[in-house]
Amino acid sequence: MIENPRLVNSDSIPGDQSETVDLRELWIVILKRRWAIIIFFLIIMTIVMIYTLKQPKIYQAIASIVIEPQAPEVLSGVREVVDLGTGGYWTNKEFYETQYNIIKSRSIAKRVVDKLGLDKDAHFLGLDNIKDPKERERVAKKIDPVKRLISKITVEPVKNSRMVYIKVEDTNPEFAALLANSIASAYMEANLDIKLDATRSAGDWLSDQLQDLKEKVEKSETALHNFKKEHNILSVSLEDNQNMLSQRLRSLSEALNKMEVQKIELKSMRDIVIKVRDDPSKIDSLDMITQNSLIQRLKEEYVKARNTFLDIAERYGEKHQKYQVAKKQLELIESNIKQEMKNIIESFENKYLATVNAINELKRAIEETKQQAMDLNKLEVDYIKLKRDADNNLNLYQIVLKRQKETDLTGLLKANNVRKLDSALVPTSPIKPKLNINLLVGALIGIFGGIALAFFLERVDNTIKTQEDIERYLKLPFLGLIPLIKEDDTRVLEQKGISKDLFIIEFPKSSVAESCRAIRTNLMFLSAEKRIKSIVVTSAGPQEGKTITVTSLAIALAQTGKKTLIVDTDMRRPRIHKAFNIENTNGISNFLISELSLLDVAKPSGIPNLFICPCGPIPPNPAELMYTQRFKEFVREAKESFDIVLFDSPPVAAVTDGVVISKIVDGVIIVGKAKKTTRNALLQVKKQLKDVNAHIIGMILNEIDLESKEYNYYYYSYYYRHYGYYYGAERYEKDKKRLIGL
Repeated sequence: MIENPRLVNSDSIPGDQSETVDLRELWIVILKRRWAIIIFFLIIMTIVMIYTLKQPKIYQAIASIVIEPQAPEVLSGVREVVDLGTGGYWTNKEFYETQYNIIKSRSIAKRVVDKLGLDKDAHFLGLDNIKDPKERERVAKKIDPVKRLISKITVEPVKNSRMVYIKVEDTNPEFAALLANSIASAYMEANLDIKLDATRSAGDWLSDQLQDLKEKVEKSETALHNFKKEHNILSVSLEDNQNMLSQRLRSLSEALNKMEVQKIELKSMRDIVIKVRDDPSKIDSLDMITQNSLIQRLKEEYVKARNTFLDIAERYGEKHQKYQVAKKQLELIESNIKQEMKNIIESFENKYLATVNAINELKRAIEETKQQAMDLNKLEVDYIKLKRDADNNLNLYQIVLKRQKETDLTGLLKANNVRKLDSALVPTSPIKPKLNINLLVGALIGIFGGIALAFFLERVDNTIKTQEDIERYLKLPFLGLIPLIKEDDTRVLEQKGISKDLFIIEFPKSSVAESCRAIRTNLMFLSAEKRIKSIVVTSAGPQEGKTITVTSLAIALAQTGKKTLIVDTDMRRPRIHKAFNIENTNGISNFLISELSLLDVAKPSGIPNLFICPCGPIPPNPAELMYTQRFKEFVREAKESFDIVLFDSPPVAAVTDGVVISKIVDGVIIVGKAKKTTRNALLQVKKQLKDVNAHIIGMILNEIDLESKEYNYYYYSYYYRHYGYYYGAERYEKDKKRLIGL
């Protein structure tokens, strides 16, 4: 037996099964909605084609310019008033970005509009088709020609270069070339005008400043002259006077220091002289005496004279004239020595006093010099201020004078850092509309839009189509599917006079029969733990394959040897008796309202192990009969007498019979028709059954077209259709064709 294909193959699919499944689901949706995609694609392509053909032809003219980093340096060392060049990397980047925006600025566009008279050009303003002059004038007032021109301009810098393309689009190729060249020229002129205007303004300003500075220089120099004249520092500068005073003060200080040292030495000697000057014997020991050459010579003469005196005194006696002469000579020399010593001492005293006086004079001179320096320092503040003002004014005057001469020179130059490389040529072919690109874009929009539309339609479509839908949205176990019985198969049954509900009896090797056997197997597995003997089969709405599902499942169960009973509880539209060609005189309705036994209403179907309990006469109150104790007795007796009992119930959404029966039986099977039964209807059925605590065994999906590419993904056609061929379905197909040909 073949079980649920999704369950059988779940272990054989790799770990990325979900991703593969999703891609295949997308492909299935695309195939399913292919006509919607094709129609949407054709509509989009038609619209794009019509739109493209109706669009006016647009031509593009391109002029190229080169923006140099620096303007040509005509005068070496002369700095421009306006630096048209750039600096570092970021400054360079900002500079070029600024130039690109300037090209598309209103000022440049205004120059071109004024130069070409575009504000009165009917073609430029788009007024060609307006014949009425008044209407044209009225519309023209609402148009901003500058803004309109800017909208036509595209600035495109060439990567890794200084070249820039100026592109202009227009329906007239000659006019587009004219505008491109005019914009390039206007930009170059504006760039140069900026420089010249700034130069002229700077020149005028420098002239005014130069006159003011000249007056300030004269005034400051006059004030400095008067100050020097007033303080008698005309011949020598204040700095020189300060230097002279400083030098003099330094010399006087040095002289004073020397004199102080000398005074100390003289004072020490003077103190000694004062002590010994009254003692002739000690005076002679003084250095100033011993070192005096005159004293030494006189002493030598004194020694000679004394020797002579002693010699004469010894030879001639005291009364001799020579003695007297020698004595006087000796006294005279001695007197001279004393006098000379006295003179030396007085001279030393005078020298000491002179040194003291000199020190006092030096101190006085130093004080006078300091006072002069202090007085000069007081003048320095005012002098420095006046001199600084004079120097600053003179420097400013010289700077401005030099800059004015440079500005006058640069004003005569017309050096520009922008030059035109190529003038715009008249374009020969339009750039818009681009039919190929538009068709490509339209094709992409058509394809992807169509796919989006397909998924939107698929999203809006809330019918149940696959096992995925049942498990994802309804959260119900999936028992299996029943393939669609083709029209050819139906005609074969009609020709044989066999009901469609007995299809698997006539074609036991078909995919439908195999599907029922798979459902039977899944049902047996689900009821392995809990014995399920009575099952009601219902649906959300009518004509969803509920009856054929009951009969097919019952036949499949009976073929396994299980004693099976089909009870037709659809008392509004009974069909079981017609399928098995059984009389409907006695049935479940008779059992419920009379004393008939189960054996009186259960009839053989002609199929081994399969019995039928038809509906019987249709009662006026079917739902009330299901609430009776008699119906519960019927269910109990049927479960005791048969291995499994299947109840064919009316749709739950239409009547409550199925809900009533579901409370009594062991379980409920819900049947849904693929691509017809909606999720909302099934959710409502589930809610009604859950509200009465019914045991929902699972759901069966009916009438699936295995030939549809949509279901190739689920492997249904492989496991059911090809499985039938393995067991002889090829012969079944041949017999079917033969019967159809009859």
